[in-house]
Amino acid sequence: MLLHFTIDSPTGERFNHSFYAADLDSHINALNFFVATGYQLCSATLTDQEGQQMSLPLDAFDGMPIDGAIRELQTEYEQVLNPY
Repeated sequence: MLLHFTIDSPTGERFNHSFYAADLDSHINALNFFVATGYQLCSATLTDQEGQQMSLPLDAFDGMPIDGAIRELQTEYEQVLNPY
């Protein structure tokens, strides 16, 4: 997936960035990193391999990493599917 995003720096400069990662977690963590370091997200769009674009909800990015939450959710999901 390709992530395109626009951010405003703490000093008011606007930057446009893009980067590719195979997993959604990497994109989400990158956006949260910028928010945590004082940048403001202006836009964020994911483009998949078929060229489909999806705008991400900017309010969802609070600056906190999601790694632990995703692993916890995965563990719970696996426990439900494999109770033995």
